[in-house]
Amino acid sequence: MNPSGSQPLQELDLAAFVSREAHDLKSPFNRILGFLKLVINGLDGPLTDLQRDDLTTAYHNAIHALALMSNLVDMARFSRGDKLPSFTRENILEIWAQACQTWRKGNPGREVKLFDPGSPSPTSLPMDGTLMQKAFLHWISYVSGFVKDPCEVRLEIAETAVDTRLTIRGRGEKSAPAACDQAMDDYLGRAILSLHHGIVESTDETDQGAQVILRLPKGTTWAT
Repeated sequence: MNPSGSQPLQELDLAAFVSREAHDLKSPFNRILGFLKLVINGLDGPLTDLQRDDLTTAYHNAIHALALMSNLVDMARFSRGDKLPSFTRENILEIWAQACQTWRKGNPGREVKLFDPGSPSPTSLPMDGTLMQKAFLHWISYVSGFVKDPCEVRLEIAETAVDTRLTIRGRGEKSAPAACDQAMDDYLGRAILSLHHGIVESTDETDQGAQVILRLPKGTTWAT
């Protein structure tokens, strides 16, 4: 018993607390987004151009806040080991294309052109398609955070005998990234890649922005 005679506080499972509270906070933000969309679309009456611009800015910032909360939930779950991959053989370019489509929908205020190598991937790899799509989403956000709009993000693929080398480049006019966003995207991208027995070879700033180089193994003995 402690000196005051009161019962000691139960040790807090911080990861579980963050996951639960961030998840609960997403509900009111979804409602906020819904009401903003109604007003922006003029269902509550006509708007001036200035009002529509201001509400659109608020809408985009609410989407960003919702994405940060989702990232907190994922970070907590990865740190607890709650997320495990379910492996199937997937085509890299198909996963990349799905990630690009999802990223565009989640970042309506960004002027980012997303490119793939323009040819079929030479191989399919054992991966969890849903998780790898999330990894691509985080790395797109990571490299595009180093440049101003309009900018471009490209995927380059190179094959070796044992792995596939993925380079994701962001190019444009350089800007200072948001430290919080970059840290989340970096953590989550690495966590997902680690579950796939892959590595981040490097994350580098360039004269035109930033790039990340990832390696995914071709082995299938562990992907059962």
